[in-house]
Amino acid sequence: MDTVPPEVPDDLSKGVQGGSLVITVDDLKGIYNPVVTRILILVQQQLGMIENIVPGKATPILLVGGFGSSKYLKRCLEERFQQCTVLQPPDAWSAVVRGALLQAVVQKRKIRAHYGVKFSEPWNPAKHEHGELADFASEHKVLDEVYEDRYFCEGRMKWYVKKGQEFSDAKPVIFHFYRNVGIYHSLKFKIELWAYQDGEEGDSAPPFQDISCRPIGVMRPDLSRIPRSLFERRSSPRGDYYKIDYELAMKFDTVISFELRFRGETYGDVEVHYVDSVEEDNRI
Repeated sequence: MDTVPPEVPDDLSKGVQGGSLVITVDDLKGIYNPVVTRILILVQQQLGMIENIVPGKATPILLVGGFGSSKYLKRCLEERFQQCTVLQPPDAWSAVVRGALLQAVVQKRKIRAHYGVKFSEPWNPAKHEHGELADFASEHKVLDEVYEDRYFCEGRMKWYVKKGQEFSDAKPVIFHFYRNVGIYHSLKFKIELWAYQDGEEGDSAPPFQDISCRPIGVMRPDLSRIPRSLFERRSSPRGDYYKIDYELAMKFDTVISFELRFRGETYGDVEVHYVDSVEEDNRI
């Protein structure tokens, strides 16, 4: 119950009576439930990412900030994530401020796994037939007959981030890509994000995808946000196409996120879906 200005007339249909405003439980739920639902979705995404990187790891949920002191939020989290311990410190309201102060002190942290993508690279006899990749590359030799009319080595792993590497929130990791796209084709794509956690810091990750590499999510860059007039247009026997060089900027915060960049300009965030199993979205 809250007070209202005395000049406001009584209106029982709106809960105003005798200078007071009556707020029911349903009213409060209508205000808070959309926020709580969004929090539950975000927590589910974070737990899914942790499970893919460290399977079976017990993950507590720590509530901080002003809303983190809500008993209702704590109860909703406990009901939804019964396998997790929900922690609510008595000074949750000030944890964000204290964390910000600590963040200014802790400048760098270490990556716990290699992160990268699968890609195809132009076939190089010195590298793929006689070099260290020769034992594996022959199974991955393919001909691009559509645009470039040359051989590629597909299924290669490009590890942009290495286990033990230091990073800071202020400096994202840049993933460089180029893609050939027919001028009438869709500019929305799917790219798998892979993790390799085995080995020690400084060890090399597999040059090709194998069973030790885990798909942890699917990035969906939307190049249609970029004006087509900016793309490099080329010709081939099969028709004209765009050769598009672009970047995804990988940022580390509470979850891994990406931005789409082209020629130094940012074109919004990239949608990322973190997978719950190795099978999901594994055909990309």
